[in-house]
Amino acid sequence: MKSNTSLYLKRKIGSKMSAGYRLQALLPALLVIIVVTALSFMMVFISSVSSSTERMISSLGSGDIYISEEIAEENLLQGIACDEVKQSDGLIYSENGASVVHIKGVEESYFISREEILRLERENTDSENWIYLSNTLASSLDISLGDRLTLMVYEKERGRSRPRLMSVCGIFNSGYAELDRYLAFCSSSLIDGDSGYEILLGSEDTDTLYTALRSKGYKVYTSRELYGALYENIDQSIAILYLILLVVSLLSAFFSSDIAQHYISRDIKDIAALSLMGLSGESLKRLYVRLTLIVLAIAIGIGIIFGITLSYLSPFILEAISSRYPGLLDAYVTSFVVELPILPMLLIFASMLIVGYFTLIIYLRRLEKDELVNLATYK
Repeated sequence: MKSNTSLYLKRKIGSKMSAGYRLQALLPALLVIIVVTALSFMMVFISSVSSSTERMISSLGSGDIYISEEIAEENLLQGIACDEVKQSDGLIYSENGASVVHIKGVEESYFISREEILRLERENTDSENWIYLSNTLASSLDISLGDRLTLMVYEKERGRSRPRLMSVCGIFNSGYAELDRYLAFCSSSLIDGDSGYEILLGSEDTDTLYTALRSKGYKVYTSRELYGALYENIDQSIAILYLILLVVSLLSAFFSSDIAQHYISRDIKDIAALSLMGLSGESLKRLYVRLTLIVLAIAIGIGIIFGITLSYLSPFILEAISSRYPGLLDAYVTSFVVELPILPMLLIFASMLIVGYFTLIIYLRRLEKDELVNLATYK
């Protein structure tokens, strides 16, 4: 009997059957596939965008760790770059307009760890009067590589503002217009002000280095301390969205009873045959619990594959929208690396199966013990 019921399950799922039969067998779970596709896409998209947003904040801001005083190299982990940065505010003038700008004075080595993140396009120059502008700022002033502009910065020692003729030797496109709209880089020799030191760790442990430097008396700040409001907003948004996704996934699990009802109605003659073979009403219920859960798991798997596939297309879609409708997505990161939140996805979809199982048990217990057999007999 066990071998017969196993064969029965395989055939009902579509084993050794035509593609049309398999498709028809999955149709009752079509809504689950659609919901899981949307959930998977949203989870991957949220995780990828939030991770890239945090990375962009530290890259365009003050690094993963910011030190307000000079630090000895022996206090840094081997291979970690510590870049001196001077900051000031100023004005830039071009033929097509003017804009306020936040200037970061750096050396060329500053961009070694940031060139890929910033998607920097630049041309070689021997002049120290170089300036790199964000794509957003350059577009608003209709400036291209090689153009010249006037930069007005304040000279603290002389107590005056002085104009300088600058060459646009680089344009970067971080994909986060809201953060880089008024940002520019130039040689640190042109900026008069106190120096700070930025450390961009990449995959290194920020907390370990932060704690070590603090213990040695350095004034150290993490990116989360400097931009706490931004990070708090990201964390709260992610928590709310994941909660919504969890609720939606649990609600969608209740469709399992509809799937079971469809299969019972479809297989009423087969159920009668199984009862004649000696299968009890309780055994029939367990059989259809297994059948429904297997189909539910398959539907979830298909939905996850579809959702992840759509996620890998999303960066290209966002960039196309951003190019066609400038300003529409300025408040969001449009350039990001897709990251799969494996653990959250496993937790949400495992909970879906669990809720689906208990929903089936409750639904089938509403039936009288022999109702499946009686229904088949009267049919």
